Amino acid sequence: MPFITEEIYAQLIERNLVEEVDTLQKTSWPQVREDRIDPAAEASMSQVMEVIRVVRNIRSELNVPPAKKAEKLVIQATNQSFETLFACRSYIAALAKVEEVNVVATEEQVVKQAASGMAGENKIFLPLAGMLDLNKEIERLGKEKANLAGESKRLEGQLQNEQFVSKAPVAVVDKLKARQKEVENQLTAVSAQIESLK
Repeated sequence: MPFITEEIYAQLIERNLVEEVDTLQKTSWPQVREDRIDPAAEASMSQVMEVIRVVRNIRSELNVPPAKKAEKLVIQATNQSFETLFACRSYIAALAKVEEVNVVATEEQVVKQAASGMAGENKIFLPLAGMLDLNKEIERLGKEKANLAGESKRLEGQLQNEQFVSKAPVAVVDKLKARQKEVENQLTAVSAQIESLK
């Protein structure tokens, strides 16, 4: 809506935030004003965005429907980020789809049966009760763990086969080694998820 944009620009002119012109259509693209850059605000928002990203990743990994709100989120914050995260609880709650956000300085409020992650140096705990059937999720993760263990064993067998390693191209062997490392990392992550749900 051009007339709305013109009105907003007029308000910016009144506040001396942009140069004065007859009409917005004739202006050049605004240049960055160094005096308007706030590194502290950028760092604070970066922390908030990282917390939201971690919560969304946890929800995605556990196949929690995006529309389903979690009851609670516990953030064990470092001294440097406590104030920022505490002040931005409402933003985190809205963007991470959480009813309540608790920012704590110690582990005393950490709950059982919670998925966890790290957002920088801050620990994130997302209690899973009510969000998904824990027994079904543990069963699903158990099957995934068994599949990964089988694949890891198969890859290990291939890599320990002297004839295969000596005859196969170096690129193929390197690819198998990389895949084995990836599978081992996934196996570790799935095992940690199972433990966090118990």
